[in-house]
Amino acid sequence: MEKNIVKLIYQNSFWLGITEVISKLVGFLILIWLARYFGPELYGKWSFALAFVTIFSVVADFGLSTLTVREIARDKSKTEDYILNITFLKIILGILSLVLMALAINFIKSNDPETIKLVYFLGIYIILNTFAAFFESIFRANEKMQYEAICRISQSVLLLILISFFIFKKSPILNISFAYISGALFGTILSFVFLLKYFFSRTKKPKINFQLCKKLLLESWPFGLSTVAIFLYNYFDQTMLGIMKTNREVGLYSAAFRIIFTFQVFGDILSIAFFPQLSKKYKEKLADLKEIFSHFQKTILICVLPLSLLLFFFAQPILFFLYGKEYIEATTVFQILTVAMAILLFSFPFSEVLKATDRQKTYLFGIGSGATLNVILNFLFIPSFGMTGAAIATLISEIYVLIFMWLKVKNLWKISLKNQ
Repeated sequence: MEKNIVKLIYQNSFWLGITEVISKLVGFLILIWLARYFGPELYGKWSFALAFVTIFSVVADFGLSTLTVREIARDKSKTEDYILNITFLKIILGILSLVLMALAINFIKSNDPETIKLVYFLGIYIILNTFAAFFESIFRANEKMQYEAICRISQSVLLLILISFFIFKKSPILNISFAYISGALFGTILSFVFLLKYFFSRTKKPKINFQLCKKLLLESWPFGLSTVAIFLYNYFDQTMLGIMKTNREVGLYSAAFRIIFTFQVFGDILSIAFFPQLSKKYKEKLADLKEIFSHFQKTILICVLPLSLLLFFFAQPILFFLYGKEYIEATTVFQILTVAMAILLFSFPFSEVLKATDRQKTYLFGIGSGATLNVILNFLFIPSFGMTGAAIATLISEIYVLIFMWLKVKNLWKISLKNQ
């Protein structure tokens, strides 16, 4: 494998690292602030609403962003046609997503008008965010991550400023959602401006192609359903806690989960950086594909092991320092989720190889069956064990998915060697 390819991967990892660290750090600080400001009960209501809309947001993207990265990484000439046609599809899917959110929350929380309003406002925020994510996927596919860095960092800084304003004004929880909507709108507009400036030619005039739209939907649905499964892993437990238990338990669980979720940034950065080259090398040279995969595994191991040990053994002082004594009872949940996070991150290289080698249906089956297991375990464990049961369900599901992905990639190498 050429050294300049490895250099490009780690150069993009640098930009993504800067982006993810700043945006996740800002987001994490905001959530700590909200948790301290509102307390476990009200923060639990906010967390439930945010988890609820995030699950439905997959309808608005339908796996189109991931498909965009894979296809444009292979053929940059597709960029303009993909931007126009996928934007058209996402407008339709975004409206559908909002309608589904509204119907579902009115059925589940018909006697809680404040939660219903939160879902409405946060639904708008999450749909705007999917547009920003799609535009940023164009930057990733073209391996120009510096533009994504500018857009996401700017959005995060604006959000922090707006949150600070509303908290210092002692605003109610509903007003906080306006800050999120404003930040997402700004990020979407800024990323679109960069697309127009750097990725549109002045001569070619792309148009909406219904045949292409149909093709995109047919190819993206496995990615979309895979995202549903991932969101179920990350947010279904909080949703079920909000329905079956109290807002306080949701608040405690969410506080622990948010710390863990923030540190998943290492896997996200590396996956985004490695995926374009994995996709490209699958069509060019198997030996290079395997070498890139090996680099991915080693980097994950170096990042994950020391971090996981640190979080596990210092769980209680971390919770006390960040949130205060009200949240210390989430210590056991935090430790279980730390182990689950480590297992999840170890599965990232295997998952990305399956997606990059056109095995998105295999990936979908693994993630989907794991999510189904997670849902079943949540129904079994939450009534008796509450938030601890939700954390155990997540851990068991992650172990299953890692084993599944490892076996499928092992089989992929065997088939590829036979065909050489």
